[in-house]
Amino acid sequence: MYSGKKWSGHAEFLSDAPLEKLPVFVKEGSFIPTQSLVQTTAQQPTDTLVLHVYNSSVSNQYVYYEDEGDGYAYEKNGYYKRTMMIDPAAKQIVLDKVEGSYASHFNNVMIVLHGFDGMNNEVQLNGNRATIYRRDASLASEFDQVEKQLPVLMVKNNNERITIVW
Repeated sequence: MYSGKKWSGHAEFLSDAPLEKLPVFVKEGSFIPTQSLVQTTAQQPTDTLVLHVYNSSVSNQYVYYEDEGDGYAYEKNGYYKRTMMIDPAAKQIVLDKVEGSYASHFNNVMIVLHGFDGMNNEVQLNGNRATIYRRDASLASEFDQVEKQLPVLMVKNNNERITIVW
């Protein structure tokens, strides 16, 4: 994750692992959500979910989930669940329609795109043109120091399906 080096699966290799910078490996097609630091379930994060999406040669999906974090409301549909998919053949990322009745903590989703080499400054967002902006890697992710400028797309976190075509 720090170097951007691509490794083949089903292999063994040695890697330095100092305590201050442990190696982190990300599978292609991964979705990694991050939020601002919270120390307890009583604290609320900022209103923006940062979603790191890693390009892939194969389709993949991920299920994102939120609930109150205390109690049993999730047993009565009190949760927020969204399936996220990447389809590289169609050049498409989809955040599917939300399931559950719980309102997400996040009003916005900052989608940070890793490994999307040669991406234009525009994508289609739900059929409309949207501008990709470049963000300094040190601000977008504490992990990825190889790519100097990462493509980033900010979207409103509504409960409807979000489709991005690049």
